[in-house]
Amino acid sequence: MTEQNSEQLPGRTPDSLPDVRRSKMDGRSSEGTDCTPRVAGSAAEDVTTTPEVTRAEPEVTMPALEPQRTATGVERTRKKRAGSHTLEHAFRKLREGPGRKAQDLYRVVVAETPRPLVEHVNRGVRYDESGRHDLAIEEFSAALELDPDSAPVMANLAAAYAAVGRFGEAELEIQRALGLEPESVEARASQGILAFRRGLYAEAEVRLKAVCERDSAHGPAHFYRGEALNRLGRVDEALRVVERTVELQPRNWRAYHTLGMLLDRTDDQERALEMYRRASELNDT
Repeated sequence: MTEQNSEQLPGRTPDSLPDVRRSKMDGRSSEGTDCTPRVAGSAAEDVTTTPEVTRAEPEVTMPALEPQRTATGVERTRKKRAGSHTLEHAFRKLREGPGRKAQDLYRVVVAETPRPLVEHVNRGVRYDESGRHDLAIEEFSAALELDPDSAPVMANLAAAYAAVGRFGEAELEIQRALGLEPESVEARASQGILAFRRGLYAEAEVRLKAVCERDSAHGPAHFYRGEALNRLGRVDEALRVVERTVELQPRNWRAYHTLGMLLDRTDDQERALEMYRRASELNDT
């Protein structure tokens, strides 16, 4: 039984141990397979230097940082474009009045935009809405000095230029805005406002109707479209559009005055007087 066990457990007898040690020293496994690590182009006796080669760390060079700088530039461009769209949306909300959404968005814009820029934009919107277009031009121009590539500011400056008859400058600002943002709602609205100021009421109504369909909360587009419809003699349509305008621009005294005239033409004297009174109150503030 002892001999049988000895045969079943090869390699564990004292006589077999030296053979195992020799096989390892020769670089062979117990099965006779060559286990010597080799490096291409090197002799077996150079194995002692191999760990130095295999442990070498990969070389790190400065050009590896270049993609990071490029990615940062792309990220800045993306953020700037996103900020431009946010500002355009903010213009519309600021015109809509002190609703919760307008207040929330205003806080976001203030947090992400340098304070002087926001203040110029805010004052420009208020001046333009109240008919003080010269002051609006000053504010929007100051905002553009702080952010020369803002398509929404260019578009609103164009509308203010058009209001005071500076049509060439208005056209220039519109083209600049469309060059930066071809689908800008503000720029398209300014095109309609410019057409209205030039007396092209049919063209203005078509352009502004398209803007209102894209953005049902765009106050200036509704206001000028209502004015164009009034001048085209389309009273019923004008009445509906201007009623929507005073919902979007509750501080626009001109919209209340136009609504009063339209109600006069439909023999609704009581409501007409109320609109005239409201227009007078807002114009005095």
